[in-house]
Amino acid sequence: MEKLLSINEKQVEELSNLVDQVRGRFNKADETQERVLYELERAIWKLQLTPFIILEKKIEAIINELGAKLRKQVQCECSGFQFEAPEELKENLSNIILHLIRNSVSHGFESSFDRLSRGKLSVSKIKITASFDGAFLKIIVADDGRGLDLDLIVQKAVEKNKLTQAQAKQLSFKEKVNLILKTSVSTSNTMNEISGSGVGISAVKALVESLNGEIELIQIPNEGLRVEMFFPLKMIGLDATPVNIGDEVIWLPSQSFSVLETHEIKNKVALPLAEVLGWKAQSKEKKQTMGGSQFILLKENIGIPEVIAVDQIGATRFQFFRKLDPIWQTLGPPWLRYWLKKTNRLVLACRQDCSQEVKCSFKLGLLLDVSTVQKLVD
Repeated sequence: MEKLLSINEKQVEELSNLVDQVRGRFNKADETQERVLYELERAIWKLQLTPFIILEKKIEAIINELGAKLRKQVQCECSGFQFEAPEELKENLSNIILHLIRNSVSHGFESSFDRLSRGKLSVSKIKITASFDGAFLKIIVADDGRGLDLDLIVQKAVEKNKLTQAQAKQLSFKEKVNLILKTSVSTSNTMNEISGSGVGISAVKALVESLNGEIELIQIPNEGLRVEMFFPLKMIGLDATPVNIGDEVIWLPSQSFSVLETHEIKNKVALPLAEVLGWKAQSKEKKQTMGGSQFILLKENIGIPEVIAVDQIGATRFQFFRKLDPIWQTLGPPWLRYWLKKTNRLVLACRQDCSQEVKCSFKLGLLLDVSTVQKLVD
């Protein structure tokens, strides 16, 4: 069903600020008033957000269509799109991802015969994942094609006077991979209805930068090309789960973990979330919560203990998160200041109702993604 009311980001911000002003007029709002304001704020945010799962289905359909047109067998895997974000971001990301898909299918993927002769499976694969990295949305588009022709890219860059022969000889492997982003050279001399004139990567870079994002190319010989992109977020909505550590509450994206029973952690190392947040060094009063009594299993394998121990796991719900104001780096509780200083990043937060359902001492609930766990552990 199409939305009957269109509202932009600025209007949402103005309405949210108005709710804060109303809240400020109550010296001590009772539970009913606070609940009404909380639900009003959620309704305002909902007006601007749209489900990203729609984008996942669109991607899969287009890959199937492109594969059929070019007579290439292509298998697509999408994950992490179970969240809501502003419509404008969804449309821009759709254009970016489609550029990369066309580039992979048209130029990156070999024919089934060539793949078999190189010891690969005949079916080409492209994997598109979305995840959160602090207050950023991380999108990865990875294929198992032939990758970039680095020698040709360097040659084209020299021919177009983008760099000298001497500079070309000094380039590292990583610098050669990302040279196509800096010089906007094209390695394709053909044009077709699928891939255009071979300037897909340059077009992607322009689109990413228009959203104040960052892009990096990673190539592993004989394994294909991986494109990593980061986009700043002001607001998202997703299914999240509150977990208690003492009187504090941290929120986790529900798609990033699963709950474990005590008997399932046998032979696994469980790292207390309190220790991850630096409470052992920050507050003696928190030491009693270090052990944890419930356990969660992180779904992403990024070189850290997979099992995290917490005191209590709450009920999963759809929650809205906004970028946390940097002022909390100095005004927040000790554990939050440690978190922000340690990771050197912005984070997403929600306004939580510290009532009977969720007992907490801090009115803002922080969203803890797996990437941030990695930075805190390191």
